[in-house]
Amino acid sequence: MTDTTAPAQHDPTGTPVPGVPEQPGICTPAVPATQPIANGRARRRVRIDHLRRVVIETREYPAYRFTVRDGAYIVGGTRILTRRAWDSRTTARHERFMRAADAAGQEDVARGWEQRAYIYRQSRHRRRMEMLQLATYAPKAVAIGTAGGAGVLLILGILLAWANQDAQDVLTPIRIVVDLIGWTAGVAGGIRDPLLYSLPWIAHAGVWAVARHWQTAPTWALPAEPEQRDIVPDEGAILRALCNLGIAPLNKAIKEGGSRGGCSPLPGPVTAGTPSCSSRWGAPSRWSSG
Repeated sequence: MTDTTAPAQHDPTGTPVPGVPEQPGICTPAVPATQPIANGRARRRVRIDHLRRVVIETREYPAYRFTVRDGAYIVGGTRILTRRAWDSRTTARHERFMRAADAAGQEDVARGWEQRAYIYRQSRHRRRMEMLQLATYAPKAVAIGTAGGAGVLLILGILLAWANQDAQDVLTPIRIVVDLIGWTAGVAGGIRDPLLYSLPWIAHAGVWAVARHWQTAPTWALPAEPEQRDIVPDEGAILRALCNLGIAPLNKAIKEGGSRGGCSPLPGPVTAGTPSCSSRWGAPSRWSSG
C-alpha cells in the first residue's frame, strides 16, 4: 500500500514540523524558479545597455557621421524632389491646402483652392489634347519644313552660281548644311559617353545640395557650426536678454527706467546720438546693489 503521508520535516532550531498529507490523484504544481528568469532579464538589460552605449559612442566618429549624413541627404533629397515633381504634375498641392483650410474652418480659402485645382485640370487637359494633335500634324509639318528649307538653299545656290559663273555652286549651300549636320553629330557622339557617365554624379550633387539646404540628416550627424566669436552684442541685445529672463524685479526696474527716459524694454539699434544705459541709469553698481 502506497504511503500518502510526506515525511516530517525538522526546523533548523530543532522543532519538528508536522508532515503534510498529499491528496491521492492530485499533482502538486512545481514552484517556478524565479532566479533564472531574473538573471535572464538582467543579462538582456545589460546587452541592451551595451548596444545603446556602442551606438552612442559610434556617433562620435567623423567617418560614421559622414556616412550617415550623406545617406540621409540622398534619401531626403530624393524624397523632396519626388514630392515637388508630383505636386507639379498633379493637384496634390491643391488638395493638401484644401484639407488644411477645411480643418481650419476657412471655407473661402478652401473654395479658392478648389477653383485653382479646377483651372489646373482644365489647362492640363488642354495641353494633353494639343500634344496629341501635334503628334498627328508633326509628320506633315516636318515634310513642309524640309521642302521649304531645301528650296531656300537651292535658290541661294542658283544665285551663287550665277554670281560666280559656275554651275557647280548650285549645290554648295546644301553641301555646307550637310557638312554642318555631320560635324554636329560627331561632336554629340564624342560627348555622349562622358555625359552619360557624369549624369549620376550630377544627379547626386543636385540631390545632395537640396537635402543639405533643408537639413534632412539627423541632428547628431550634421556638421558642427563654427562659433561666432567675433560678434559683440550691443547694449540693446543685452537688455533684451535681461528682459527675457522673466525676473519680476528686473523687468520692473527696466520699465521704470524706460518711463523716466532711460532704457526702453526693447530698444532699437544703438546710434551715435543715443546715450548709453550707464549714462542714463547712473553707475553700474545699481545692478549689483539690487
